[in-house]
Parts: sequence; C-alpha cells; structure tokens
Amino acid sequence: MTTSNWSRVKQIFHEALEVSGPERDQLIDGLCGDDEGLRSQVGALLAAHDEADELLDAPTVPGANAAASAASGLASSP
Repeated sequence: MTTSNWSRVKQIFHEALEVSGPERDQLIDGLCGDDEGLRSQVGALLAAHDEADELLDAPTVPGANAAASAASGLASSP
C-alpha cells in the first residue's frame, strides 16, 4: 500500500467512526466508490475497532462486575 492509499484509508476510517449504521454504509459507499480494495481495507479497520471496543467493555473475569459492586457496597458501609 502506498502512502497516499494509506492516507485515504485513514481519512475514510476516521470519518466513518463519526457515524453508524446505514449512515456509515452510505458514507463508505460515497467515499470508496467502486474501489473494492479501499472499501475492504476500511471495513477491516472498522471491524477491528468495533471488536476491540467490545473486548474492552467485557469483564475480564466472569462475575467481576457483580463482585466489584458487592465490594464497593462493603467499602461504603459504616
């Protein structure tokens, strides 16, 4: 990938992060046009970004949120 191609991928990726759903699809369609390679690269970055967000939102240990809530309740008891 050339530097100018990478710049274009990054530009579209960042613009696409600002919208979601059908609006994101329309934006990508408009900016990528018939360039399937560009569309594929942007799509891969968006998928990785969305997957990373989901991973960071999930508790690392099953039941960790319940345990943290219980512990904070104990800490605030007089």
